[in-house]
Amino acid sequence: MTREERITALIAGTTGKADPYTEADRPALRTLSDARFCTLETLAEVPRGSTEEEILESLPEGMRTLVAKGKEATAEGASKEPMSEEEFLRVAPQSIRTLVAEKKAADEATRVALVRTLSTAQQEYTKDELEKMELKDLSRLARAVKVDQPPTIDFSGLGAPRSLAAGSTEDVFANPPDPYALAIAAGKKTVVQ
Repeated sequence: MTREERITALIAGTTGKADPYTEADRPALRTLSDARFCTLETLAEVPRGSTEEEILESLPEGMRTLVAKGKEATAEGASKEPMSEEEFLRVAPQSIRTLVAEKKAADEATRVALVRTLSTAQQEYTKDELEKMELKDLSRLARAVKVDQPPTIDFSGLGAPRSLAAGSTEDVFANPPDPYALAIAAGKKTVVQ
């Protein structure tokens, strides 16, 4: 049986069902792979309201094993608990661990500076209470008290200055050649007679 005959049989077989295939579906059915088309043919033969076990029994053996593997993978994924931060960092690349460590160190330095500044700027919280606070709470308190927060220095994205040595003509990018001077010098060398 050719593919077109199979498509015609599928359209005719689903007429009168809840979700029938029509002639408008013919171009889409032509583009399906053989395996996918076989699945549609098999599912079209299963009566409406069949149980999952009945549908599985109507599938070819290869498809049944794929469905079983998919169910196992779904069950494993659902039963896994999300990784903790420590577990993730153990398996993360070194660059990620470095970034996290640098961020934690910078946050801790900012937190210590805010505790030191806020302990003298206000009398509502003791130093022990301030040390127990999170960084975002300390930042909010510093803004409320209108205390200057320690500056966060971030030079990312800034270009570095070029070193221009006095009188140095070795760097062509810092001292581009003068095209007019080259032409004038070339003209002086050639004497017109």
